[in-house]
Amino acid sequence: MRTRTIRADSVTEADVERWRALASRAVEPNVYLDPRWLLTSVREHPDAADLRLLFVEDDDLRGVLAYTVERAWADAPFRAVSTAGRFLATHAERHHPLVDPAASHAVVETMLTALPDAGAGLAVLRKMPGDGPLWDALTASADSLRIPMLENIRRAAAYSAATRDAVAPEDRLEPDFELAHASSRSRKRTRGYVRALERDAGELRLLDRSDEPAFTEDFLAMQVAGWKGDAERGGLAMRLDPVTERWFSRILTQFRADGDVCALELQGEEDTVYSTVSLRSGGVWAGFLDTYHDGYAKHSAGTLGRIAELNHLRRTSADQPFDPNLDPFYAASTNLYPDRRDRVDLILAPGGLRARALLGVMPRARAARDTLRARRSR
Repeated sequence: MRTRTIRADSVTEADVERWRALASRAVEPNVYLDPRWLLTSVREHPDAADLRLLFVEDDDLRGVLAYTVERAWADAPFRAVSTAGRFLATHAERHHPLVDPAASHAVVETMLTALPDAGAGLAVLRKMPGDGPLWDALTASADSLRIPMLENIRRAAAYSAATRDAVAPEDRLEPDFELAHASSRSRKRTRGYVRALERDAGELRLLDRSDEPAFTEDFLAMQVAGWKGDAERGGLAMRLDPVTERWFSRILTQFRADGDVCALELQGEEDTVYSTVSLRSGGVWAGFLDTYHDGYAKHSAGTLGRIAELNHLRRTSADQPFDPNLDPFYAASTNLYPDRRDRVDLILAPGGLRARALLGVMPRARAARDTLRARRSR
């Protein structure tokens, strides 16, 4: 196999065609490396302009890794290949490469061998799956190439595995707020939230707007109307930035054209209580963005909306996994989902003796830094 390193804005139409085919069959699908997401981001968002791509090829495209070359971390004096540049670190919840399942070990070995030539001796691989076939290929490849690997962070993230055969969706659905995997106490608390919300908002219904282009405008308007539309309160509503607003709209247009958007609204009698959009790539649904009506926050509108979305997808796409892309920091929201998958941040040293030496002293250097900071904060 051979490798090719290019700027993300330099791909050809032939590249895109082969890339889309790889995204659909990848051993570990990743919506953020689907060209419909990544190339739209490169074309529409200036923060994505420095993204580079590592292609692994033979007679076909076998692997794709997106990266930048930057400081290994904020106060490091040296640079590294990183999957978490300024754009992906902010907008992408998964950074793992697309890898052909027919040759996963060979592809990953080729990637690791090529990383030093990409600009640095260390590689920072963030938001990687910490289990499954890609993890197995990564750890086996690093071992066979004798590349030291430091596991920096490992956390269990929310997930919903495929369960059974799906049923055809309906346009208007009775929202399902029951969580079969939850404790009886949690289910009772949820039913209390539902009763309180219905007293204020009226009878609730779930509306599937996946095929409606007008959903985009309604979502943006709802998001900016709440606290996220107030920059002084830390709000980052997309409508506050014309570039981000256009980027979001064109992402949805790309995926909607292929039937790979799930756009849902939880509606009361007069107001939309909650709105969410997920994207599908390689047979896996991935949570993209959601928002809720501030006026119903006291009734846990966001929690109820996530439950309704989960149950909808477990019914209509039960044969496909759903990754809500939640940071495990949000423990209460994470607990809504029935399964877990580990997410890992890794640092590898494929670039020779100097990189290996840096990796070797890194845990002690960081521990000393943290101790010093703790003392200064007293």
